Amino acid sequence: MSKQSSGLSVAFLSFVYFVIAFSLSGCLEDPSSFESRQDELSANNSPPPDGAANPTTIEGQSFVEGYWGAINPLATDEQPSSSNPASSRQMIDVADNGNVFLSWTNTSSAPGEMLKVMRAEFDATNGYTWSDPNNSMFIPAGFTDDAMGTSFTVNRASADGYALWESGGNIKISEFMDAMNHFMGTAALPEAHVPQVLVDSTGKAHLVAQSHMMNGFGLDVSTRTAFSTWGAAVQLHRMGADAATAINLPNHFLKAVIDGQDNILAVWLEQQAEESRLMAATYNTTSNTWGTPEAIVDTVHSHGVNFSALVSIAITGVPSTARAHVALFQDDGTEKVILTADYDGTMWAHAERRDVQTATRMISSQASFATSD
Repeated sequence: MSKQSSGLSVAFLSFVYFVIAFSLSGCLEDPSSFESRQDELSANNSPPPDGAANPTTIEGQSFVEGYWGAINPLATDEQPSSSNPASSRQMIDVADNGNVFLSWTNTSSAPGEMLKVMRAEFDATNGYTWSDPNNSMFIPAGFTDDAMGTSFTVNRASADGYALWESGGNIKISEFMDAMNHFMGTAALPEAHVPQVLVDSTGKAHLVAQSHMMNGFGLDVSTRTAFSTWGAAVQLHRMGADAATAINLPNHFLKAVIDGQDNILAVWLEQQAEESRLMAATYNTTSNTWGTPEAIVDTVHSHGVNFSALVSIAITGVPSTARAHVALFQDDGTEKVILTADYDGTMWAHAERRDVQTATRMISSQASFATSD
């Protein structure tokens, strides 16, 4: 976190953590229909009648200077129960000035998604005060009912943020301006897949996405150059010579992260004919150029990776270095496996399995991890 903070000591900022709970008539991590949760409700906690409000209560608990505070309701978000609401993609992040952002996606039987954003500001008298997620000032500018693939990324350096969604064949980005206290502008970028906004330590924002190309695909990086303005995409081409040797990115399996030197590390799964490869490449944000892509593992040298069973990937950089770690979670229907591969800034080590399972000790969910100095 930045050592410049608005009225908050560095020591205070270093010990602010939040636990956020979504309590609906049961609000789940992944979208599922309202009906599928009926068995979890008691007879005395039946859902509201069709068309009635279906409240989601957002609750928070903070850890400040060594102590956990009380659990407090932060806001209530209501949707008609007839829309089969569910919440997912919950994100919480703290800006360098101490503001806390919470966002999530509401999915329903309607054709699109709804992105919800809340912000908490701190003052010494009242503590944290949270905004209303239904306040029109906190709805992204230009947001439409057909929005899909919604997400929100915090710019920690500036305490601003970027709402992203796909609509009408374009990627849309609206910016939350901390100084103005509301969303402004709607940038429209060309259609692409799995878009994600990344922000480096200086506050520079980048959009990473996959685009279609003849006999292959491109990995695109567009950098924000001014308010609601993004530069032309710099592409890394992954193409075969013809249709028989075309390179595909199955299930849009792409993940990117800012490394410890403020460059972009992208990792993706690609297929070419009968061969699968888990690939990586670094985008230099100073020279605006892609490095040479290299295989972490491939079909011949899989080191325990089952490409057809891969479910998710997580990447984290190491502060102040180009080193990075990749975690893979795979599930073939019989066994769940966690593997990692480490990058020393020059080359990738072989993937290694990290879980230890027995007949009574098995993985039940995915893993997450982080690094520290």
